[in-house]
Amino acid sequence: MFKGLQIYEIKRATLFAWLLLCFVAPGPVFGQPQIAIGEQARCVNSEVYIPVHALEYFNITALTLFIAIDTLKLDFFSVDNLHPQIEGGSFVSNYNEINGQIAISWFRLTPANIDDEKLFDIIMHYKNGEADIVFMENYEIVYADDSIADDAVLTDGLVIPIDIHIISHPESLDVTEGEQAVFETELADHNGLHFRWQKHNGEYWEDLYDTVKYTGADTDRLIINFASKDLDNTSWRCKVYFDDCIEFSDPAILTVASPTNSGNPDTAVELLKVFPNPCSHTLHVEVNKALDQFVVQLLNVHGEIVYTDQKSRHAGTIDVRFLLPGVYLLQINTRESIRKTIRVIII
Repeated sequence: MFKGLQIYEIKRATLFAWLLLCFVAPGPVFGQPQIAIGEQARCVNSEVYIPVHALEYFNITALTLFIAIDTLKLDFFSVDNLHPQIEGGSFVSNYNEINGQIAISWFRLTPANIDDEKLFDIIMHYKNGEADIVFMENYEIVYADDSIADDAVLTDGLVIPIDIHIISHPESLDVTEGEQAVFETELADHNGLHFRWQKHNGEYWEDLYDTVKYTGADTDRLIINFASKDLDNTSWRCKVYFDDCIEFSDPAILTVASPTNSGNPDTAVELLKVFPNPCSHTLHVEVNKALDQFVVQLLNVHGEIVYTDQKSRHAGTIDVRFLLPGVYLLQINTRESIRKTIRVIII
């Protein structure tokens, strides 16, 4: 009887131990929680949203962070755009303007499980220079079992300025009707910047896009492939931008003059003739004999030269069968300038 009771007690103890392991044994082991402040490039004197990102943020019920900023370069506004699991708990943020320290505290009864997502945005006013955003050492991350994550990885953030510095503005141009006009702007650094040329239509500045008439509308060099008389005395400028940071070049004026002829009977005739137009096989080109030392070129709408007549003959033909159908520009170039541009349609 004593032996049977002993066996019973052993079985009961084994069962109790098994039940204890089931209910109090630790859950699955997760990796180190990581919290990182993003790096942003912004224009000076602007509002900036700085993301705070989490990785391996599992089984966590409480978080306390202290973040230091340089008050000469940043002003704290607020913390916003909370992750749904963060928003579902008790969240408080405070700012000590004297020492430039942001205190963030969060608590939730139900553990949060967030993997590789944004926790929230810190909204600040960015002034200038390279502005560090630094985690203080006295952070606290608490798991659901009340243990502390003392091996968390915290990565500091940075805001750097976007410097849009135009060192050369487009110059005003005087061209003859039909000639090519080129406006250029130069920047100290093109890295990551975007361009958009604009023309003032009498009421507002309108954006330009590449067409038969314009090439390079989204680069630092705008080509007006053939200046028409309706563009006389118009204003042009380049918009340089990155996100909402924008700088404009100084405007330049385009003056388009009508072709003039002297009393010389050789120059009284048309400077350039091309036929047939549209053309599918052979394009005939005739250049006024009064024009000396010139080159005939055929360009596509991207400004690329597809044909050059280095012999500078006053009359000749161009075999256009090797060209794709579309619009091309036939130009007479002298050493000084582009003297004439005619639009040619290849079919």
